[in-house]
Amino acid sequence: MRIDAHAHLGSWIVDGRDYGYDKNKMKKEMKKFKIDKTCLLPVGLDKLFKIPEIRKRRPDNNFILEMCEKEDSLIPIFWVNPFNKEEIIQALNGGFKGLKYHAEVHLIPISDKILEFAVESAKEFKVPFFVHTNESSENTSIFRVQEVAEKYPEVNFLALHSINKVNTTCFEAKKRKLYDIDNIYYCTGGRSLFLEFKMIYENVGPNHIVFSTDSPFGHPEIFIKNIELLTDDRKERKMIFGANIQKILKL
Repeated sequence: MRIDAHAHLGSWIVDGRDYGYDKNKMKKEMKKFKIDKTCLLPVGLDKLFKIPEIRKRRPDNNFILEMCEKEDSLIPIFWVNPFNKEEIIQALNGGFKGLKYHAEVHLIPISDKILEFAVESAKEFKVPFFVHTNESSENTSIFRVQEVAEKYPEVNFLALHSINKVNTTCFEAKKRKLYDIDNIYYCTGGRSLFLEFKMIYENVGPNHIVFSTDSPFGHPEIFIKNIELLTDDRKERKMIFGANIQKILKL
């Protein structure tokens, strides 16, 4: 089974042209690249990041749930607003299969105390926690994920953009023993340098790498090829393409 662990559904309009995916286009892409299931999130529109009050920055999660309700191949993931605790519980009771947090939207790292309720909820409902990672900010650094993962070994965390800045972070990660943490998984979507994939693979092995595309911002064929270049072992490819996330999501 091939599972895309991170994709976005919705419009992304630039200069009058829509670069986003509707459900029909998503399904067409899945069929073309033999993707059996996709974990879906709403598109993080530019205007979302510009709402002055960060407590009111809320993506359209309901749209995602509606798209997934009659589609067994689509898996809804809830984009967390950490200031609305009731909403998180309602989402997990209402059919969402995981939580996602983006620190560039709410300007608070995953390791902040305000996120404790969300992480505790993931622990209680036994669902994974997807986290936007990027070393351009301390708030989105993989090392903030490390802090929380060490505190909550029962929760599986998916680093949506793995590790970038290969010349610094990949080596720093080894120094800080990041690769020793068993409940952090590294997604392929959003990475551009093959060497980043290779270094992660050599340090955590195939059982902690998860195929994802970050569509429509990434393209399935690119990440499929990267995985094929990473290993020619059929068992390892099977783990990366689907078995790892299948186990995490209990599919």
